[in-house]
Amino acid sequence: MFAVSERGMKAEFSDNQEKAAQALGEDPRYKLTRLVCWVVCIGFALIEAWSQRQFINEDGVSYLDMSDWLLRHNWHLLVNPLWSPLYPVLIGIATFLTRPSGRWEVPVVHVVNLIILLGALASFEFLLRRVICVFRQERTHEAERSAAPSPVWTWQLLGYSLFGWSTVGMIWGPRFITPDLCVAALVYLDCGLLLSFRVTTNRSRICLLLGLTLGLGYLAKAILFPMAFVFMLVAFFVIGNGEKRYPLSPVPS
Repeated sequence: MFAVSERGMKAEFSDNQEKAAQALGEDPRYKLTRLVCWVVCIGFALIEAWSQRQFINEDGVSYLDMSDWLLRHNWHLLVNPLWSPLYPVLIGIATFLTRPSGRWEVPVVHVVNLIILLGALASFEFLLRRVICVFRQERTHEAERSAAPSPVWTWQLLGYSLFGWSTVGMIWGPRFITPDLCVAALVYLDCGLLLSFRVTTNRSRICLLLGLTLGLGYLAKAILFPMAFVFMLVAFFVIGNGEKRYPLSPVPS
């Protein structure tokens, strides 16, 4: 009886969080704020990409060479100790589809960066929604209602301001031909999946997706290989804390 009651309480709490995450995405005010933030972030990225459309950094030359190796079927050259293969593969696919001239080869890569930026935005939205839902559900569960909760749009503005500052302002995502935007998108997605352990009861699916994204992260940049162990360790503790959220209490038979 104790175990059945504990599982039921945990399932109910997780189901409530999952429903809250779905309802949050359907809120018209949330959608409007998200649309405004996306338009601003994409606008700045477009300006940056257009103004630097012929710019190529030193590392970008190597990634373009690797994409050429892909098109020439020199697959073995993609595996080397310096450059990770995921980003050159994306460039190679875009080059294969568009067949640009030498003048337009670099601008095509900047378009690839913009597409990856859209993926990073989607990953960040996935993370932000779960951050907001977990925070609100935790306050409700712990009955901490003494202070008025902050409006959701303030969390959105703060989150997307940090996103724009980090991806467009710090790593110069649309300008530099590097896999940093791929890394950002995958890290946001990994963090969102970690929080998904708190908002869903289907943990096997989340574990599968987390393993897949961690593997893609290693293909994007080597630094994410040791970081994968950190994410797996955090996932272990998140699942463990979820199992111990509710103490056993006697239930009449």
